[in-house]
Amino acid sequence: GSVPQGLTYQGGYLYVSDSSSDKIYKVSTLGVVLSSFKSPTSEPRGLASDGANLWLADAAASPKIYKLSTTGAVLDTKTNPTSNGGGLAYGES
Repeated sequence: GSVPQGLTYQGGYLYVSDSSSDKIYKVSTLGVVLSSFKSPTSEPRGLASDGANLWLADAAASPKIYKLSTTGAVLDTKTNPTSNGGGLAYGES
């Protein structure tokens, strides 16, 4: 896509959220796009990994945070407390 918004690393691959194509791309560390899947939102932004799944923040009118499998299945949805859906990080407490 032409408007990358989020980037995370998991399992030896980079995952990139792109708001122009509304897709999440799986990319090798050499920069080769290996696969992609449609984002569950029309405005994907921040992207993070918990080591097993991806977390995606969106900037839609009712912003959400999505827990996704690495193939794009929506596993959980949370309300995003911010309105812009920008950067996202994951950490264990």
